Amino acid sequence: MFPYQIPANNERAWFAVFVRTKFERTVGRILSEKGYEAYVPCQYEKRKWMDRIKITEVPLFPNYVFCRFAPEHKLPILTTPDVYSIVGAGKNPTPVPFEEIYAIQRMLQSGVSLEAARVVGAGEPVRVIAGPLKGLEGTVMKIKNSWRLVVTVTLLQRGVAAEISRDDVETVRNDRETRDIRTIGAKQPSI
Repeated sequence: MFPYQIPANNERAWFAVFVRTKFERTVGRILSEKGYEAYVPCQYEKRKWMDRIKITEVPLFPNYVFCRFAPEHKLPILTTPDVYSIVGAGKNPTPVPFEEIYAIQRMLQSGVSLEAARVVGAGEPVRVIAGPLKGLEGTVMKIKNSWRLVVTVTLLQRGVAAEISRDDVETVRNDRETRDIRTIGAKQPSI
């Protein structure tokens, strides 16, 4: 399912690097020049100024750059200008699961309209069964009479939301059984 091989023992895993505000792309470029694989997921937004509307590229995860490296070689990352820390527990960096990075890349490549989503609680877990996001798993939320698929970077407690149709998803239960989302919230027959 993934276009790259998942390395064993966290060798060259993805990590979230906490950086100075508005320096995500700069840090990503510097890390790339150092030979690391850096990823700064961005999208275009319309910003209204007093006299005009300008389209600007903004990061989906402000203050964060995703970078692939072996955790024992974190010093060159930490000595990069405008890098504050690597997200983790204490001095040990915590890897971001490959599936979460891949899901964000797929959502950006699909061309659907995205928005940043702050994860505040658990929603209904779903799998997309049709459309440009087919195969992705996430959480469904209803916002202003529309359904959104939220893919989460668990470590950061942040996510990306894309508008979807209820007909394009099915729910996923813990035991991996699925059911149609159109039945969620429907009255169950009493016995």
